[in-house]
Amino acid sequence: MILKILIIFCIFSGGAFVPNTPKSIVDQYCKMDSLGYALSSDTFKKNMIHLVTEKSANIAPGWDVITIIKDYKIGKQITKKQKVFIPVRYHLLGVMDGNRHFEYKEESKVINYELILIKDEWKITKFSEPKVAIDTIINYLKNRLNSFSEDKDKEQVQTIKNTINDLNQLKIKIEK
Repeated sequence: MILKILIIFCIFSGGAFVPNTPKSIVDQYCKMDSLGYALSSDTFKKNMIHLVTEKSANIAPGWDVITIIKDYKIGKQITKKQKVFIPVRYHLLGVMDGNRHFEYKEESKVINYELILIKDEWKITKFSEPKVAIDTIINYLKNRLNSFSEDKDKEQVQTIKNTINDLNQLKIKIEK
């Protein structure tokens, strides 16, 4: 009977049923983050706000730096009192500052996401700058070029073109 109810729920909800477990919340957060949803206030509020606490939502986004990643792996949860910590190991490629300058620095880094239960829903309490997949940031920068005038914003356009070129070269290197 319970299985029938779940199947009916999934059919009527478009199959969008996602359990609210700490790991599922971190998984959703990391996927959306890597796809660039935290790059703007609008996409963050529309797609990610439900994953974080109200207090932490007030600080995002508005980042001075974006971390470019190759991939990530979610680890096993650790429960301490009424909090859950889930480690995520990121394969970092470097950072891009607010002026769109890219600095290559490949390394592995673990971030422990802290979650608490609020009204029967798990929420991430702390997070840092966006961690965006290399393909996503290349496409984002290509789209940003359309918002600049070649003549008026010559320096900014050249910086973005250089960064796109650097990232494309890095992408070729890491795919070998």
